[in-house]
Amino acid sequence: MKAIPFFLSGTLFLSGFFAWLAPFPLLLFRIRAPFWMAMLAFLSNAFLVRILAGPSSLSIYGIVVGVLMLTIPSLLERRVSVARTGMIAWVAVTLVALAAIATDSMLHGSTLLKQWSGQVDGMVQLLTQELPAESRFEFFGVSDAEEIKTIILREMPSGFLVVILAVIWANLTLLLNANPFGIRNGLGLGRDFFRNFKVSEYWVWPSIAFGIGWLLVPETALNGWVSVVSANGVRVMMALYLIQGISILSFFLDVWKIAGFFRWVVFGMVFAFMMPVIVTAGFFDLWFDFRSKLRQS
Repeated sequence: MKAIPFFLSGTLFLSGFFAWLAPFPLLLFRIRAPFWMAMLAFLSNAFLVRILAGPSSLSIYGIVVGVLMLTIPSLLERRVSVARTGMIAWVAVTLVALAAIATDSMLHGSTLLKQWSGQVDGMVQLLTQELPAESRFEFFGVSDAEEIKTIILREMPSGFLVVILAVIWANLTLLLNANPFGIRNGLGLGRDFFRNFKVSEYWVWPSIAFGIGWLLVPETALNGWVSVVSANGVRVMMALYLIQGISILSFFLDVWKIAGFFRWVVFGMVFAFMMPVIVTAGFFDLWFDFRSKLRQS
């Protein structure tokens, strides 16, 4: 059992489907074990990823899992709030990823856009071979391979940020539920901590700015960069408010005592048919405070 932290994270990462869980074993071990032992466990898992999946996978593993292992437990032990811990970890992963990409670009004499473009080319070629034109149009809104490639390149930054945000949120929630050494109690949180989660009110201003840039600024402004940056920003803000919307939904389900199988049914229906409603509820909660109104009623 003591050897599990030295291979479980890498195994989860290599599994594909459970890759999002890869940070959790090391986050747990980092709190329970001395720092040097946690680093040894990380290096052991990283070696496993390098041997079985190659240097590219090792880079992703090191940037995401390594940075989260170093930031999240340290911040929680210093009693930094959950929201701030998640935000700092999110920014740290993003900055390390950008630094790694920039360094790799300089060493290989190619630009970031060229590297992305080369990777996307292969993916688009596979899509055009496997999917008929009607299916490509239904999914992307266009069927031409070059137009699909342009869409993917434009949406890639926000896609990366949203995936990292989801990984941090999921692993942070699991860690606090596990409550090693009473770390959740030290933050003054109960088991229902997530249902009271709120995005900082300061995020409403970049949300509004990105929305204006996306909807009102001409697409040709600054060679299209205003539109691209704004559209990516809107998607990231939507992901943030989706998390808050889910916390609001969790609060309502707890109050109405909906649990077990029926709770999962509600979540499934909401994700399938009502995602925009949940995002909207998360955004407007800043002004309406839906949970407070339910408590008063």
